[in-house]
Amino acid sequence: QKKRHSDIIDCKELQAKLVEELRGRRFLLVLDDLWVKDENHQDLEEILAPLNVGKRGSKILVTARNKEASLGAKRLISISDLDEEQYFLMFMHYALDSTIYDDRKYIPIGRKIAKKLCRSPIAAVTVAGQLWRNPDISFWETAARLDMLNKTKGALWWSYQQLDVDVRRCFEYWNIFPRRYELERDKLVHMWIAQGFVKAINAREEENVEDVGQDYFHDLHSCAFLQLKRKTSSDFSSGEYFTVHDLLHDLTEAVAGSDCVRIKRGAVGKIPKYVRHLCIESYSETVFPEQILELGNLSTLIMCYSVNKISQDDFKRVLMRLRKLRVVQLDMEWLHMIPACIGQLKHLRYLGISSPPPNSITLPAEFTMLYHLQELSVPPNTLLLCDSMDKMANLVNLRHMVSWYGFNFPNVGRLASLQSLYHFYVKNEKGYEIQQLEHLNNLRGKLFIECLKMLGARRKLSKPG
Repeated sequence: QKKRHSDIIDCKELQAKLVEELRGRRFLLVLDDLWVKDENHQDLEEILAPLNVGKRGSKILVTARNKEASLGAKRLISISDLDEEQYFLMFMHYALDSTIYDDRKYIPIGRKIAKKLCRSPIAAVTVAGQLWRNPDISFWETAARLDMLNKTKGALWWSYQQLDVDVRRCFEYWNIFPRRYELERDKLVHMWIAQGFVKAINAREEENVEDVGQDYFHDLHSCAFLQLKRKTSSDFSSGEYFTVHDLLHDLTEAVAGSDCVRIKRGAVGKIPKYVRHLCIESYSETVFPEQILELGNLSTLIMCYSVNKISQDDFKRVLMRLRKLRVVQLDMEWLHMIPACIGQLKHLRYLGISSPPPNSITLPAEFTMLYHLQELSVPPNTLLLCDSMDKMANLVNLRHMVSWYGFNFPNVGRLASLQSLYHFYVKNEKGYEIQQLEHLNNLRGKLFIECLKMLGARRKLSKPG
């Protein structure tokens, strides 16, 4: 049945819905790549308990990496590892693909390294990616002598250590996102930039910071630290969504420490006071407000999966208290107007809003005081409005206006750093002339210019006699 219940975030409510839908019915449930750890095993049992109401003959098909996730299945079908030679060929494909080097020197060393990796696919692509980035034969020989490659986690740790320190910091930032979360390339890069993780090659040429960020992304992608999950057709963006392998997500938890915290189901203990990056997946109005308000050093606030239980008053309190925020990503269905107190976030660089369509969002006049803002991002069919359109051009550091409808305000030509602008509307009014585009030399991607017929109308009006 084509029914979605993405608004359900409470476990008991989900159980009740499952009982309602499955009672007396025969069903086939497929759980692909089920990941069970000690801390969530009980949660999984609670979610699956309502399946007992199904009709006799119902089936559950589970694919998993280990027997602990078998859910007490009566029949286990073991999937064998890759053949040793097939695994080696795959490993060398990633380690030497498209290079011009004489592979006769590398093949015997590559065999030693591949044998250490115990036929783990994720270890193969990450380790091979580092070897591809550093084809020096002595680097390969050193890797072949490392005992830490004998275990998958050791191989991933070694691969992580080979990354540049700034790239490592960007990878650690992924720990703030939920497991198997999907994110577009440009959004992630722009969040890195907003946090100051990306170092421009030439400090005098700030416009190249996006290119450096894309290089960081390529380093992570080429070594499988970031993996392409799906690709969609889109005029609005690249349409490429990336994710992180479960074992690599575990690695981000180990290296990020207490800097990043995710709230999964209610408050899990005390939130560290000095946490810098917070993601809220599930909100408890009875516990969280006071805890969140104490996080004075918070730099990132992400509310995902339609966090709707937070009240407008609590949301205002959060914005008023957390003055050091640089990245704010919101997914709240009721969000139609941004509170005026957002103007107090003097350090804000990135504001992303992911409310469901169709929608319009009104920005307060105080929004025009966010002079350090670099990106404003809303869903494709969201209409942006502002109580002070004539002052929007004060946001001189704005680099990305990610809105399909564009943002119809005057004097956009003053935003010389702008790189993303999808629509520009020509009007027979001061500040909306086609000449506004003359100095936007950093624009990239697509730009749709609307109402060009107004140019002809203006010429007619100004024609003498």
